[in-house]
Amino acid sequence: MRFKNQRVFLTGAAICLLFAGLIYYYNNYKIPYASKKTEIQVRKEIDDNSLPKIKVAVVASIEGINKYTEITNKIINERIKLVDVPEKYVVKGAATQLLNIKGKIAKEDLRFGEQIILDSLSAEKKWYGEFQRLKEYEVSSIVADEVKTGNIVDIMVSYGNGDYDVVLPKVKVMRLISSKKPVDSKSSKVEEPEDTGDMQYRGQHLSYTIVIAVDEEQYRDLELAKQMGKFETRLYIDENQTSSKKTFYYKTAIDKRNFSEIKSKTGVTSAR
Repeated sequence: MRFKNQRVFLTGAAICLLFAGLIYYYNNYKIPYASKKTEIQVRKEIDDNSLPKIKVAVVASIEGINKYTEITNKIINERIKLVDVPEKYVVKGAATQLLNIKGKIAKEDLRFGEQIILDSLSAEKKWYGEFQRLKEYEVSSIVADEVKTGNIVDIMVSYGNGDYDVVLPKVKVMRLISSKKPVDSKSSKVEEPEDTGDMQYRGQHLSYTIVIAVDEEQYRDLELAKQMGKFETRLYIDENQTSSKKTFYYKTAIDKRNFSEIKSKTGVTSAR
């Protein structure tokens, strides 16, 4: 009986020690740590809310903004917002006015939630001149589907014999359209345009059409060049790269094809 009472006493003492240890742990470690963490978080929130704020242009669309995209009114309205950001969190060079980014070109992909940096945009405000107009041209190559609307490319003509010329260097693709087209090139039947995707179709292949801005001289050159070969595109890696040299010249091309009728009507005298 005495032994049993001792065992009960020892068990009770162990339980008391356990509770005492837990109380000591919570009072000296757990609770102070939680209180300190909460205090730091509250102070941080109070500090951030009390900090002076600056309105910064931020990408507000999950889609983001692709490289070479022109920052038009439509892009601004749909994908960009001015957000109040605590001054200490504003990235150096961030755009603080929409007027500063309107009409410029994205030099890199801009992601959702990212502050828009002026250095991420091209200094060029537009890729077209006052006398340029939009015109569409069919091309046979878009660099393994890498060319997209908004990209910067060279338009080249391939003569099919290993020779080629750069007809229009460093031009912006205003729009890119792909269509399923019968393999028989003589057929004029073309299905509805759709996004570029698989390259092979049963009895069909993809035909690519790009829309670009051209002036009168560029239009003349392109119209002549398309009679002499197939148009291909060559994609610029970065818009700041030096423009390719134009190697297609109207008079030389006429002489090459012996277009005497066109030659006599135009009276062009400039030579390559």
